[in-house]
Amino acid sequence: MKKSKYICVFILLFIYLFPLNTYASELPPNINGQYAVTIDLETNEIIYAKNIDTRAYPASITKLLTAVLLTENFDKNNILTYSSKAQAQEPVSYTTRIHYLPSGETMTAQNAMDALLLKSCNDIAYMIAENVCKSSKDFADLMNSRAVELNLNFIAYIKKHKVILANN
Repeated sequence: MKKSKYICVFILLFIYLFPLNTYASELPPNINGQYAVTIDLETNEIIYAKNIDTRAYPASITKLLTAVLLTENFDKNNILTYSSKAQAQEPVSYTTRIHYLPSGETMTAQNAMDALLLKSCNDIAYMIAENVCKSSKDFADLMNSRAVELNLNFIAYIKKHKVILANN
């Protein structure tokens, strides 16, 4: 019993004399990407930013807005059709990343969403655009109007059959 009291006293004394304080790192995180931002959603404080004011091609924003329009226009079990124009998209496509998908093939909106967001497949983004609207131009117009509704500060336009965002 006495031995356990001494051990407890020793541990408490050790903790009191040598506190184990932890501090946040003053070094910035090692981010592999060229651009990054972390924002506290409660205070809107920017916690970390890397090249935050640099203009860049907003491919991920394009895909996220495409995903928003997909969810607003289709239920997850609705069927989308894969066209020859979708199949011709480069450089990242479902056909080259996952498996060959012939023109005319169908898939659910859920599978299209997974390929779009998890594998970043450009051909699937094009397929979604064609299924939501009948042309990529109409889809770009829809993206424009939805971006305005969401108070986003960029515009969509068509360049070489791909939906591109500018002025972000």
